[in-house]
Amino acid sequence: MQGKIKKILVVDDEPAITKLVELMLSAKGYEVIAAEDGKKGLYMFKTENPDLVITDIVMPDMEGIELVRSLIKIKKNLPIIVMSGNPTGTQFLKIASMLGAHSTLNKPFSSSELLSLITNIEGE
Repeated sequence: MQGKIKKILVVDDEPAITKLVELMLSAKGYEVIAAEDGKKGLYMFKTENPDLVITDIVMPDMEGIELVRSLIKIKKNLPIIVMSGNPTGTQFLKIASMLGAHSTLNKPFSSSELLSLITNIEGE
């Protein structure tokens, strides 16, 4: 049982995606913090202790796969949603799931798709 998710970390190197996800989530009452790459995302995770992480897969400095592996080492049952809009990203989404990511999302996605995943995580 995950319980109520309050704080969400969004990690994506595309500012437009980050802003869009932030708007979708804050409109539903979630506190959203953002990072533009995996290294900053890992730092933000350690300092902010979010309830959920939503991360892109293909990013500079630290790929999403590496971020997922690092996060799972720190907090074993952390809910992570991994997203990708990159054609090669679909393979990486499968790998992320095998490493412990909770859910995957193909870009572009709708607000209802994202919120549905979060609701499912909260209900577990």
